Amino acid sequence: MEDSEAKFRNLIRQAPVGIVIFKGEDLVIEVANDIYLGIVGRTRKEIINKKYTEAMPDLEGSAVVEKLLTVYRTGTSHRFTEIPVMFSRKGKKVIKYFNSVYQPLVENKTITGVIAVVNEVTEQYLAKQVKEKKDEQLKTILETMPHITYHTDACGNVKYYNQRYAEYTGQSIEEAKEGAWKDAIHPDMLEDVQKCWENAMEKGEEYINSFLLKRGYDNTYRWHIARTVPLRDETGTITEWVGTLTDIHEQKIFAQKLEAMVYERTQELNFANLVLERKNMELEQTNKEMESFSYIASHDLQEPLRKIRTFINMIVEKGTGNLDLYLSKIDSSAERMSQLINAVLIYSRLSSGPAYNEHVDLNAVLKQVLIDFELVIEEKNVTIKSGQLPSLNANPLQMSQLFSNLIGNSIKYCKNKPQIIITAKEILGYEIPGYNGSNTGQKYAELRFSDNGIGFEEQHSGQIFKLFQRLHGKTEYSGTGIGLSICKKIVDQHNGFIMAESVPGEGATFVVYLPLG
Repeated sequence: MEDSEAKFRNLIRQAPVGIVIFKGEDLVIEVANDIYLGIVGRTRKEIINKKYTEAMPDLEGSAVVEKLLTVYRTGTSHRFTEIPVMFSRKGKKVIKYFNSVYQPLVENKTITGVIAVVNEVTEQYLAKQVKEKKDEQLKTILETMPHITYHTDACGNVKYYNQRYAEYTGQSIEEAKEGAWKDAIHPDMLEDVQKCWENAMEKGEEYINSFLLKRGYDNTYRWHIARTVPLRDETGTITEWVGTLTDIHEQKIFAQKLEAMVYERTQELNFANLVLERKNMELEQTNKEMESFSYIASHDLQEPLRKIRTFINMIVEKGTGNLDLYLSKIDSSAERMSQLINAVLIYSRLSSGPAYNEHVDLNAVLKQVLIDFELVIEEKNVTIKSGQLPSLNANPLQMSQLFSNLIGNSIKYCKNKPQIIITAKEILGYEIPGYNGSNTGQKYAELRFSDNGIGFEEQHSGQIFKLFQRLHGKTEYSGTGIGLSICKKIVDQHNGFIMAESVPGEGATFVVYLPLG
């Protein structure tokens, strides 16, 4: 907590814009960086730990104080653009213009204050006042401004760039006027910049947009904000446009860091309350895990044990003519049974923590599962087709359990000659229906298990993954109702997704998404 607080205050101190933190209903100034002190013309001693209206008596009753209180009382952020503020200093009154953002400061789910980000834009504001100037006067003013400036006709065709544009982009003024300005804008943003500009011209409104502009000498892109205002004649018709480009790269990066820092600080302050809630959820999940573990221990051992009993009965009934083959099958099943027992013990430990993962070839997993189902496949005349499956980082036991449960489920809920088709392909996160992950570019393996079984109503597609949920009576179909909930648990532990698609009487498809790489 102390480390986070120190980082937070250090970030405020280094910010390229003014930062001030107000606490409580009285808006007591708790923190202010040097840039803010310079903006308001006060020393730290004059304002820290004082009410805002005491430190800035000129602002009492102003829109600034009103909006700060509104943010504190409602928790709703507010943004000012080019708001005029009058300051008194040493008997003189000065008006400055500011862009400000006020955000609630939340601690332990309670609003305790307001954090304000303040950026002086007096120069930008005064630049807009050139609307009534003549063309030559306009060029003179634009050339002396500290920003990149430009001047277009009513249709948006560039008539003029000041020298600062050439110095920054490395383009000549003539090249820029002929369209080379497009090369200076980041290619991913060019279409949006043009659409916004066309929209502003169509509506006759001020154009404001931020984008990345390439610096000529090192070919790096930096954030700039463009402001373009229309100039009108006495009839109100737009005759030309005047604009500025201002470098806001440091402010933009800082704003992103500040947002992340405020979020981190708020999350840490709320952590104590979340711990109890999380512990309760973990206890509930542990109870479910115990139930699942009991099922795994019994269910997975049934197949090899059944094979052992079958081949022993075959020896008894048919004699020792194929004794070596039968003994080999029994030994293989016993070995598989031993592996399962050891693996289940590992699974029981892993269920309370992260899965132990390694490189797993899903083709090998499927091959072993089909060996376990060998007798069932023969008895029910099951057809299983599979394309090439991927390899990924996963828990081998859990992948085996996942395949076993999904294939077993398809066989169980098919009345005649079950047919199962398994396919795989690579997709990106944003292609997953209802994707709620943060990395939309994450690669996933999409595994589809399709069958020709009895299917189910689409409205039950979420219910079937809940613990002990059954759509059919025990007398109609055997099972405990936990198999698919185990599948979901396994997929969840691998940071994946599972869902089901079905039409009654036309089979079902279970779709599993597992992250790759």
